[in-house]
Amino acid sequence: MRELLERKFPDVAWPIEYRTVAPDDVWLSPARKRPTVTVSIHEDVVRDETAYYQSAEKIFRSYGGRPHWGKVHYLTSDDFAASYDHWDQWWGVREGVDPTGVLLNDQLRQLRPS
Repeated sequence: MRELLERKFPDVAWPIEYRTVAPDDVWLSPARKRPTVTVSIHEDVVRDETAYYQSAEKIFRSYGGRPHWGKVHYLTSDDFAASYDHWDQWWGVREGVDPTGVLLNDQLRQLRPS
């Protein structure tokens, strides 16, 4: 990340935050079945963060990173299926609870397996 910031995004002024998380057994948790380090990056609301976030996501994914569900990401349903062993089962449960999709938002609609 330091190299990325120095080389491509020297104007990013926000800190990078990290914390450690113990493994858990939650189906769609970034810490599922493994000790995890979370890395949070930020950008000013008046600047376009897309290139920075996509570049950082590429680094995170190269280490098996999984996104925080409340943060911006650029992954597809196939990416999630490769990262979460219960991805399809989770969708089955979700469909059973909400068969008409009332509780889906735009992000989840895009991630819905075909």
